[in-house]
Amino acid sequence: MYQIKLYTNTIPKSLNVMLRKHWSGRKKEMKQLEDELRLNILRTYNPKERVLLKKVMPLEKVALVELTYYFPDKRKRDLDNFSGKSIFDALKGWAIKDDNSEVVSKVNTEFRCVKGMSGVEVILNYKEVKNEKN
Repeated sequence: MYQIKLYTNTIPKSLNVMLRKHWSGRKKEMKQLEDELRLNILRTYNPKERVLLKKVMPLEKVALVELTYYFPDKRKRDLDNFSGKSIFDALKGWAIKDDNSEVVSKVNTEFRCVKGMSGVEVILNYKEVKNEKN
C-alpha cells in the first residue's frame, strides 16, 4: 500500500458555516485550501519524489482516506460538520480523480486535541496506479 501525506495548517470551516456563505465566499475559501495543500507537496516532498507524484496523480482509486483534525482546544465538535467535504473538494481534480464512491472507498475521520496546534492531516492510501504516465 502506498501513501501520499498532505497537511494544512488551516482547519476548514464547518459545513454549517460554509453553507451559510455566498457561493463566491465558499469558492474563495476552497481555492485557498487547495493552494495550501498543493504548496504542502512542495514543502514535504523532494524534487525526485514530486516527479513520481506527478506520474500517479490524480489517483483513480483510493482505498482509504485518513483525515486527522488537530484542534488547539478541547471544545466539543460535531463530526458531521467536519465530514471532509471541503478537503475532498480541494483535492478533486489534481490529487484524486473525483470524490465519488468509485474513487474513494473508505474515509476515517479522527479528532485530536494538541495545545497550540491546528490543522488537518490527509493521508491518501492507494494500492495500484492505473493511470501511470510514462
